[in-house]
Amino acid sequence: MGNAAKDFGSLYLNPSIYQDALAKVRQHKEASELLGKPIETLFLMEGEVQYSDNRNAVKMTIPIKGSKAKGRMDIKAKKANNEWFYELIRVRVKNPKHFVDIIDPK
Repeated sequence: MGNAAKDFGSLYLNPSIYQDALAKVRQHKEASELLGKPIETLFLMEGEVQYSDNRNAVKMTIPIKGSKAKGRMDIKAKKANNEWFYELIRVRVKNPKHFVDIIDPK
């Protein structure tokens, strides 16, 4: 539990990682239609956060919801020159099973 708690603690100290990704989701037409507006985060501790590469890379899953559906926002990002760059932002919904790539991992 120690590393997981530390990773979530880091997320709370640097919320821009998921907040900037959430802003991109809110601006994405297909994601907005799938989830409904407004799109908000749910209780963050229900998600997952894993840092690697001396805290210069992160993978996280954040629960989100809109007026139509609940889902998860998957994020992969790397830090360079004190700035986070997204490799992946994906919205996943269970019911109906569907996903939308906001930033494609290609």
